Amino acid sequence: FFWRARRSEAGAKASCAPVEERREEGESKRRKKNKERVTYAATLGYYGSAYDGYAWQPATTNTIEKTLQIAVGGPLGKDSPVLQCAGRTDKGVHAVGLVVTFYSWEDIPEERLMRALQGADPRGHIVPYQVTKHPRSFHATFSAHWRYYVYILPKRIDGYVEEGEGGELKPKQCYD
Repeated sequence: FFWRARRSEAGAKASCAPVEERREEGESKRRKKNKERVTYAATLGYYGSAYDGYAWQPATTNTIEKTLQIAVGGPLGKDSPVLQCAGRTDKGVHAVGLVVTFYSWEDIPEERLMRALQGADPRGHIVPYQVTKHPRSFHATFSAHWRYYVYILPKRIDGYVEEGEGGELKPKQCYD
C-alpha cells in the first residue's frame, strides 16, 4: 500500500488513506457503467493550400486539426476531442492517406463519423476515405509501420523562376 496525506476540507488536520481506497472513492463514471473506450481511425486526404497547416495554432482556427475537431466533436459529444495523427503538415502542404485517431466512451457507428467528416469542409478540401474501429492500443503516430513522403518541386515555371549562373534556380525579379 502507498499512503498519501490528505487535508480535510477545513484544512486543519491531515489524514492518510491507502491508494486503493482513494481509487475506489474516485472511480470513474466509465467503470461504473462498465463501458470501454472505443478507438476510431479516420484515413483522409486534404488540399493543404486552403489551410494554415495541420496542427492547432493559437493565432488561427484555419487548421486541419481544428476543422476535424469541430466535425467529429458533434457525434462524440465533445467541443474539442483529442486527435492524434500519423504526421503533421505545414501550411500549403497536401496529404493523401493521413491516419487520424480519436476515441469515444460511446459506440458510435462508423457511418455517422464518416458523414461528419465528409461535411467538415464544405469546399471539399478535406476528403475522408474511411473510418474504422480499432483496439484501444492503436495510435496513429506510434502504430504506423511506415510513412511515405513525396516532395514535388518544379524545375522551372516560366515567368517565376529563372536559371542563374552555374545552373542554380532563383526567383525571377518581376517589375511592372
